[in-house]
Amino acid sequence: FKEARLAPMYGLLGSATVLSLTTALGRASLGIDQARSSRYVYLFAVFLLPLLAVMLDSMVRRERRTWLAAAAFVVIAIVGSTMAIPRYAFEQGAIVSAQRDAILAAATDPAILASAADGFTPSPTLSFEVTMAALRARVAAGDVPQAAVPQDVVAAVRLAALVSTGAASTTAPLSAGRVQGTGITTTTNAEGCTVAAATGAGARVVVDMPAGDPVVVRVGRGSATASIVLVSQPTPTLPVAVSAAPTRIAVAVPARLRIGLSPAAASLVVCGAAG
Repeated sequence: FKEARLAPMYGLLGSATVLSLTTALGRASLGIDQARSSRYVYLFAVFLLPLLAVMLDSMVRRERRTWLAAAAFVVIAIVGSTMAIPRYAFEQGAIVSAQRDAILAAATDPAILASAADGFTPSPTLSFEVTMAALRARVAAGDVPQAAVPQDVVAAVRLAALVSTGAASTTAPLSAGRVQGTGITTTTNAEGCTVAAATGAGARVVVDMPAGDPVVVRVGRGSATASIVLVSQPTPTLPVAVSAAPTRIAVAVPARLRIGLSPAAASLVVCGAAG
């Protein structure tokens, strides 16, 4: 009779084990971070509550004086859960809000909507199935809500959708006239690349970036801060990293690459991209 009374508890314990295994296996396909996240843990906890109740009941039955410790445990669990729920809800709300903003940025920003690849996903971690092709279909059907999207989110999505960077192993001569600026002198080296040198403080290099015509940039001396400015929509700017290592930069829409050089005598080499 006693074992029959505990059958529901054993059933829930087995269900909790199966749930945890199937959830972990299913989420493993979404990447390591998603597989290790604590999603559905609350269901696992609910399944284990009867086991906890049986344990506490058995402990109190064996030794009546342990009821005080059991009561204290229950109070701490209730208070802790009450405090954790608002924090968890806020964190989940922030995640959902960031996911929504990224998708709305892609669906409402003209540059992203017109030029991003069909397979681009604005929120690849949480909404990997929402591609630009799907968003364009929603826009064509008039099924996109109107909402204000923070400019930093728009800039981040533009950078991911329209600008690609990576290490470069080969270069090519640069088309004449693509490099201008203020507070600099320019020369052409033996490889056909443009070398820009700062002549004083506040030096800035501006590189014309036609769509599909990438450049390779490396800092020769000093330091540099770079950003991409879309010709059609000059704000917000999109920060990109340049260093002494050759960096290939390509854009999907016409843009300008602005690079600030410091200190005086800092230099920058801009080449065309081979291949």
